[in-house]
Parts: sequence; structure tokens; C-alpha cells
Amino acid sequence: MNKKLRWIFINGGLAWGIPFALFISVLRWIEYKPVAFGSFGVLLAVSIVAGMLWGLTMYKPAQQNPNGELIIVKFLQLMADFAVILGVYGVVFRYVLIPHDLAEGLWKTVIFLLIVFICIGVRKRLIFKQP
Repeated sequence: MNKKLRWIFINGGLAWGIPFALFISVLRWIEYKPVAFGSFGVLLAVSIVAGMLWGLTMYKPAQQNPNGELIIVKFLQLMADFAVILGVYGVVFRYVLIPHDLAEGLWKTVIFLLIVFICIGVRKRLIFKQP
């Protein structure tokens, strides 16, 4: 496999496709919805192909930028943020919104965005605070 195809497959298909499939699966499980596309295997295949298309579009800009390499620490920090956001949203959705019949409509979107912005704010104040 040449360098370009390996970059597209690893950075696009695997690094973005698999976490996206997991994120969508967990989000649909939280909201009591069936698996997207009928099965997890199909969702995973579609996500990997979509990630490879993203990798194809990002290959040239990443090669032109010398600092555009995938930094695994930053990637893992972002995945940890997604896990925290999804966990808090899952608890709020399943144990607060559904029992009070607020699971449909604008409330779930507002609460999800509020959790995302709180996580971003906490991350900027605690982690990226300059001495």
C-alpha cells in the first residue's frame, strides 16, 4: 500500500470512521432508537468509507502543512471529551428528560448543546490555562 492510500485509510477511515460509528451507536442507544442502517456492521462500513472520503479531501492540505501530522495525544483528549459529553448527556436524557416526557423536541437539543459548551468551557479554563 503506498503512502497516500495508507494515510487516507488510517487517518480517514480508521481514525474518524470508527469513533463516528461508535458515537452514533451510543447516541442512538441513549435515545432508545434502533441501530442506524439496520445493523452495526453496515453502520461501521459506511462510517469507514465516509472517513476515507474525508481523508481523501484532507490529504493534500495535510501534506502542505508541516505541522498537520496526527497528534495522538490531542486525538485522545478529544475522544475523552466526547466520552464525557456523551456520558453526561446519556444520564440526563435517560433519567431526567424521559421520565418527565421532555425527550422529544427542543429540550434535548438545548441540553445537549449546553453540555457541550460547559465541557468546552471547563476544558479551556482547567486544561489550557496558561501560568
